[in-house]
Formats: sequence, structure tokens, C-alpha cells
Amino acid sequence: MGHTTLLPDNLQHFEPEINEETINNKSLAFAFIGAKLLLLKGGIPRYCSIEELKFNPSYTKFIGRINNIKCFALDLNQEEEYIPQEELAGLRQLYSLLPEHYIKAAIYAFQLILWNRKTKYCGSCGSLTEEHLPKVLVKHCPKCQSEFYPKISPSVIVAVIKDDEILMAQHQRVTNGMYTILAGFVNPGESLEECIHREIKEETGIAVRNIKYFGSQPWPFPDSLMIGFMADFESGILKPDQEEISDLKWFKASEIPEWPDKVSIARSLIDSFINNHQQ
Repeated sequence: MGHTTLLPDNLQHFEPEINEETINNKSLAFAFIGAKLLLLKGGIPRYCSIEELKFNPSYTKFIGRINNIKCFALDLNQEEEYIPQEELAGLRQLYSLLPEHYIKAAIYAFQLILWNRKTKYCGSCGSLTEEHLPKVLVKHCPKCQSEFYPKISPSVIVAVIKDDEILMAQHQRVTNGMYTILAGFVNPGESLEECIHREIKEETGIAVRNIKYFGSQPWPFPDSLMIGFMADFESGILKPDQEEISDLKWFKASEIPEWPDKVSIARSLIDSFINNHQQ
């Protein structure tokens, strides 16, 4: 297991690529057991280490390159309980363990692995699907000709501002008392702006205006794309829906309690508010 070190720190770029490539001993293996990434000696293993351990991938997919080193997603058949816990990491843990370019590759690898797991069989006729277009991410059913692309679920996340305060919500499912900003999935036939108005009205009872795009973030839990916005309060009285939201409060920049970790776009939106409203 001597081939497990990370690439030098000056190799900083992951370049996603869709193509047919052959895996070799030097390839980087973004290997998942269930929903956890295999880390050997704290790093991404080369494929030769996977072979030495006699791990058996059920799915192997080329995902791109890190400074011309080929990267592959591997779905391993091993049972998680037989792997030392220090050699497995969930996606959230990776943000404190790996450089950004490895995290991006791991997220991409995991989403392709999930896509393969969910589309092994045709949802229309039950036949085995196949990948037959080397430069397109699509599963094809040879029997009924159905096609299955990777699923991406768009979700809006919004920082609502009223003068020098930001609206933050406490969710019913949260047990640590943390407040965060509002988010919701986009419905079919709905624009992002329509989703923002609907979600905020449903969850808080208020209306917003002056919606401005902030940024976006892939969020593989399991297949979201978070699309961030800033918006201004327009009218209404706060009233949590008590289904998803248990409490709502306006906070000044100096009053915000514990908020989401630095990896999330929620944190970026909150930090932007704080930077623009410091005394």
C-alpha cells in the first residue's frame, strides 16, 4: 500500500472530462464504499493500491484529470464494516481533509456512481441499461430505447435582507439550535424567481422583492445544485409554517448565532451580508 500519497500541492486543477479512457496503475481512484470515499494514508489512492487490496469495483468511470493524471470513479463491492473507519470519509468530512480540486473530483465521482446505481435497469421496461456514447453521460435501454441522464435537482437558497438585518430560520429537523437562511427545491414548470416567492411565502408568510443572483454550488446530498440569491423584504408578518420551519428571526450582523460551516453557499451568503453590514 505504498502508492497512496496525494499529488504535489502545486497541482491544483481538476478538469472534468467525458470520454472513454483505460485505467492504469498510476490513475487516481476516487473509490466509494456506500456513500464514503476510501482514503489510504490520508489521501486519494492510486489504482495500483486498489488492486493490491484486491478490492472489486462494480463500476469504473473515467471522470477527468488532475494535471494530466487520469481520475476514475470506482464503486467498490466491499462491506463498510470491514474497512478501518479512518480509511473512510463522508463527503462533508472531505472539506476538512482534502484540497479543493480533490473534493471537486470526489463530488463528481460520487454523483456518477449514484447515477449508475439508480439506472442499472430501465425504469420503463426493467431491462439492463448500457452506456454506448463515450462522450455523453446517458444510459440507454436497448429494448425500449429509453434514455437516462444524471439527475440534478435545482434548489434555491436565499438571504432575505430588511434594512440592516438578515432573516434566518430554525428548521424542525435541526437538533443543535442552529439558524440558517431559507432554501427550497424548484418545482416542475417553475422559474427560479417563482420558486423563491413561493418558498418564502409558504415558509415565512412574507413577500420579497429585488431578487439578485449571488452564485451556485453543486451539493451532492445526493444530487442538488444550490442556486443562491439575495432578496429584500417587501411586506408581511413573520409566521413559521411549523412543518419545515420552527422559528424565524431577524438578526443584525453582530447578532448572528452559530451558522453553517464554510463549505456551504449558505455560509457564503451570510458572510457577504456580514461584510456589507459591519459597524
